[in-house]
Amino acid sequence: MSISTFLETQYLDLGDKRRNQRFATIVRNHLGYPEGSIPGVNRYFYGVKAEYNFYKSKLVEEEKLKAAIQLATAERAM
Repeated sequence: MSISTFLETQYLDLGDKRRNQRFATIVRNHLGYPEGSIPGVNRYFYGVKAEYNFYKSKLVEEEKLKAAIQLATAERAM
């Protein structure tokens, strides 16, 4: 089964559409290789750096990420 990046991130609101898009890119990179490390799933150094910076940002709240993914998972399960 293929999971759409849009479906996984449709409930996400990090306050800026660029942050939401960055997370969608992170999800897309990890969907094909979920057990991979950050350097392992990003093809280029700037992708690695962007992902680390995303998670380091004070504007990105772990609870919002979890809640968005949980809602998308619950919707898929119905």
